[in-house]
Amino acid sequence: MIFGDNDGRFPHCHTLLWIEGEEITLFDPQCGRDRLEKELNKMSKSWKNIKNIVNTHFHVDHTASNAFIKRKNPNVQILIHRDDAKGIESFEEYFRRYGLSGRIKTHYESIFKFLGYQQTIPDRLFVEGDLIPGGFKVIHTPGHTPGHCCFYKSDILIAGDVDLVGRPWVSNTTSNVNDFCKSINKLLNLDFNVFLPGHGTPIFNKTKIRSELKTYQKKLINTGKKILELIDGDLTLEEILHKRDINRATTTWSQNHFIKIFRKYDTLNFLYYLEQLGKIKRFERNGQNFWEKK
Repeated sequence: MIFGDNDGRFPHCHTLLWIEGEEITLFDPQCGRDRLEKELNKMSKSWKNIKNIVNTHFHVDHTASNAFIKRKNPNVQILIHRDDAKGIESFEEYFRRYGLSGRIKTHYESIFKFLGYQQTIPDRLFVEGDLIPGGFKVIHTPGHTPGHCCFYKSDILIAGDVDLVGRPWVSNTTSNVNDFCKSINKLLNLDFNVFLPGHGTPIFNKTKIRSELKTYQKKLINTGKKILELIDGDLTLEEILHKRDINRATTTWSQNHFIKIFRKYDTLNFLYYLEQLGKIKRFERNGQNFWEKK
């Protein structure tokens, strides 16, 4: 495992190398290009030894080096779940899934340029239960993104952004709180004692892994409960957002347009989740959505 630049935080992640003979499979190769090249040199390997790139999901902090590596070695095969493939094939689809448009989209495009990120066409699409290079089984774990996957082999789990860092991130237009909760349940039914996340810290203890996964899931559930408590009467999304953030420190937050828009989608996804649970209902008045408790 290569720990990513910036301590593995955005716009980087940790990268896993799976080596079989002279061939290397990279899982989410966005640890930093210099860092990756140094690691290859240490092993007396080169870009030509890389046979496969496996992406846990489409986000740029996991996929930005796909095209760079493909240029270094055109024979590299890029693999991703079919539900996330369009996110790496098309900038427009990426931004649609992120919910970005206008000036904020233009600002995000500058991140793409800084990272040298380019659209890539995957060579293989996988689904739940498929076996991928290294003999790992695909565990489809949607919620963070529709096609997010973990990869499981004997006692090892490559976890991507089910990373146990903070609270599960469900702040895109295509994120889904209920799916994330179900995905964690799916992982809790597996038997492994090596947990390798895309961000944060690896864990090598089965009991601790299970405890941390349950805590991670509980953070989603508790956030839903807190938002439910805010709904008194019929409220718009903007009113709920205001109530949710009234006690937050807003000095820097109010100036960060990315955080503001992600906070909006995060709140909206929790409202959809509470609807699914039958706790609230949505109705339209004068062309505007309102939510109220049932």
